[in-house]
Amino acid sequence: MKNEELSFEKTIEERKKLSPEVKDSIITLTFFNIIMAIIMLITSLIINISFDKMKLNSFYTYIKFIQMILAIITVVIFEVSYRKDSFKIGVYGIEYAIFSIFVLYIPYIYATKGSIYYLKNVALLFSLYYVAKSCIMSVVYRNNYIKNNISDVKEIVKDEKNGYLDEESAKTLKEEKNSNNKEKSK
Repeated sequence: MKNEELSFEKTIEERKKLSPEVKDSIITLTFFNIIMAIIMLITSLIINISFDKMKLNSFYTYIKFIQMILAIITVVIFEVSYRKDSFKIGVYGIEYAIFSIFVLYIPYIYATKGSIYYLKNVALLFSLYYVAKSCIMSVVYRNNYIKNNISDVKEIVKDEKNGYLDEESAKTLKEEKNSNNKEKSK
């Protein structure tokens, strides 16, 4: 009895270990989220530095240029998402579109308040969002993998090769199909 319990516990522990495919998918998800956060931080850093170094008129022209680039990038991300029929890439497109909308408000914020803290806070907010998203998604992936891997339904289905038919019924079904095919060919 104790040996069976120990072997059962060992199999459960072995099944809880993540496969290399799941580890790779978690790592790539985290990598893409970190890359998106870094891109948004670099964009906000470039905008803040240009605000300090440029005159106001040239800064507004520069911001329009950056807004157009961000809009083009957003459209490209949506197009890639549509072509690949990928929900994940579509979510990245939505997130980048939201960041682009925040960048659209920069001239108004800078003109009225003269503050660069707005974009710093937005970049910080998006960075925190991507870190939280990475953590939550990795926990969800791990839990789904463990939940699906511990279940023995797959093994039960593998054992039943013929499904609900026993061997005699399967033979009878094959014979009927063969006789129907012969009748149709005549």
